Amino acid sequence: VPILKTSSVTLEGYDLLGKFLLNLPERRKNFDKPLIMFIDKIYNVSGIGTVVSGTIKQGKLQAGKELMVGPDDEGNFKKVRATSIETHYHRVTEADTGFVVGIALRGVNYEYVKRGMMLCEETLKPKIAKSFEAEILVLTHPTRITNGYEPVIHLATIAESAKVELAGKEYLKAGETGKVKFTFKYSPHFMEEGDRFIFREGKTKGIGTVTKILS
Repeated sequence: VPILKTSSVTLEGYDLLGKFLLNLPERRKNFDKPLIMFIDKIYNVSGIGTVVSGTIKQGKLQAGKELMVGPDDEGNFKKVRATSIETHYHRVTEADTGFVVGIALRGVNYEYVKRGMMLCEETLKPKIAKSFEAEILVLTHPTRITNGYEPVIHLATIAESAKVELAGKEYLKAGETGKVKFTFKYSPHFMEEGDRFIFREGKTKGIGTVTKILS
């Protein structure tokens, strides 16, 4: 990793920094895939109704498009319509992968939607996970992780407690890797194999990769 000396006062090194950023490989944007957007914030706007915001993970979104929002506690989705789209306080008719948007939804109550849910197209046929397998690395832990441990999983805007079941080991300590099964404590969530996540609880921190959706 290069170290670039810069100054926000004299602008020293800004030319070199600009050249470096322009030479970075362009991020792959999956415009041709079905829409996925994890919901970050929810608003109840007078005269408009339910408005959600988040970053489009893949696909394109057009105003007026029919979508699905969920999953709820039972793993179900509701059909909704995106009546309007805004990005940085400007109304737009279309938004692409990577855009941070606010979307007015018709067909769902404000109380139904919560952070960690997703908006998607029906063609996605999303896999909903109550349990999943993962490869994890324990970064810090004061003692050791055993069966029944319940950290909070952070994946996109998902943040929920999950119970741990170790595979092939009695415990994991800081600096160790292992295969585990996580089971969400309250609600199922959308995720895909290969997704990366963080888990934490108190002084415990770790990272992981989803390897298999179990339910």
